Amino acid sequence: MVLLMAQAKAQVQLLPENYFIISDLTESYQVYDEKYESYVPYIKRVYQNTQTISAWLPLHKNKPYTLLLYAYPKTYFFIDKKLVYKFDKEGWYFFSIDSLARIKNKSHLFLTFYHEDYRLPLPTLCIASKQTVTDKLAKKTKEPISLQILQRQKKVIRDVITSIFLLVLVVFTLVWIYYRKNFLRYYSLRSSRSVLIRNEILLMSKPFSLANLILVLFLSLVIGFVYVLIRQEKALSILQINNTYWADNIGFWWLFYLAISICIFALLIFKYVLNWFFANLLGLEKIVNIHYFEYIRLSYLFYPNFALFLILLYLSFPYRVTQIVPYMPYIFVSFYVLQIIFLLFYIYHSLNSKKLYIFYYLCITELTLFLMSIKILM
Repeated sequence: MVLLMAQAKAQVQLLPENYFIISDLTESYQVYDEKYESYVPYIKRVYQNTQTISAWLPLHKNKPYTLLLYAYPKTYFFIDKKLVYKFDKEGWYFFSIDSLARIKNKSHLFLTFYHEDYRLPLPTLCIASKQTVTDKLAKKTKEPISLQILQRQKKVIRDVITSIFLLVLVVFTLVWIYYRKNFLRYYSLRSSRSVLIRNEILLMSKPFSLANLILVLFLSLVIGFVYVLIRQEKALSILQINNTYWADNIGFWWLFYLAISICIFALLIFKYVLNWFFANLLGLEKIVNIHYFEYIRLSYLFYPNFALFLILLYLSFPYRVTQIVPYMPYIFVSFYVLQIIFLLFYIYHSLNSKKLYIFYYLCITELTLFLMSIKILM
């Protein structure tokens, strides 16, 4: 009884004065899932913030009541896929269900809300009735906005991404302290054809030295961080996990990040083995170390800078990262094409003969790793 009274009190405090809930429509939220090509129940831990949210409004026996909702600016309100209202200010809005029923002669209306900045779902959407007698409980119903902010759930993924970024910073600090010169040889605009670099060929000639392995491991951690950041909403579906409990499990996200980073590290090591095998097969032994060095150097110029851009964007405007995710394949493919062009240029100038073999060699080694990465990570 005490719990019921406390629940009723909290419920009333979230509503405008003199209103109480008849039916809470937030429990029946739906979102359109492109994977299943249909509307599915909205689960906060899976879909988090979204651009669109929908719900069914039953009209039977509800015409005497009011559709009550709390909306943010620039939210659009659709009924049966037709725009009926635009909310320009943040606050409470009231719609007579009897008036809405006159729009279409149906037993149910399909309500849809759209917000370009992913400020959905609505914190409150319900069928409500106005009290005829004001009591002490109703008088306490003020400041709905501040109370609603306290009601919002904490997002585990944001804390995980921040902590992963701190780990990357710690590893970078250690690399900077103990392997600064080696790091700067990779993180440099000067290619292996530069005289300044050519005089220091130790890093290039020993790809499996401790310094090289640590720098490749750091690059793997950075790429893994970028992957988790842009694929966070699809992680469960990638792993074919249906239990949404894992979405709020910090340990799961850390294991996911470490597993992805290890896979990337293994792919980068496998790339050298692949280069060495096909180079010896085609008689191009001289270009193996040059090719691998340039590949890692170009990756160092792109991924750390891109990771820094993404984390700053994520911490400032989290929804913007979600908006640019569909464009990520174009960004990575563009970088990969440019990387191959630069590699072709460098290797062509390293050998004066066997130009056709070099072309075959790059096609085999680069495309093989690219297709393997897509298969494993996507």
